[in-house]
Amino acid sequence: MRITSDRISPMPGTVRNNIMYAIWLALLLAAIWGSSRSTPIAGAGFEASKQQKLIVKLLLVSGSLAIIAASGALLWGLVAGQHA
Repeated sequence: MRITSDRISPMPGTVRNNIMYAIWLALLLAAIWGSSRSTPIAGAGFEASKQQKLIVKLLLVSGSLAIIAASGALLWGLVAGQHA
């Protein structure tokens, strides 16, 4: 059985890359702004404004949910590929 990228995941590669960029951007902003509540290690010792914390939290949550969906699509593609 040959596994091709079409069978692995129906989600395009650019979408998966953008998900990872969103998570990376959230962690970068957390470190710059000091969003210590959302990311205690990245923002240790600093305090960000409420708006900055909200931006970091939204990016982290949306990126995390999207990566879970992408992982589910990957597993679905692998299982469907075995039955095809």
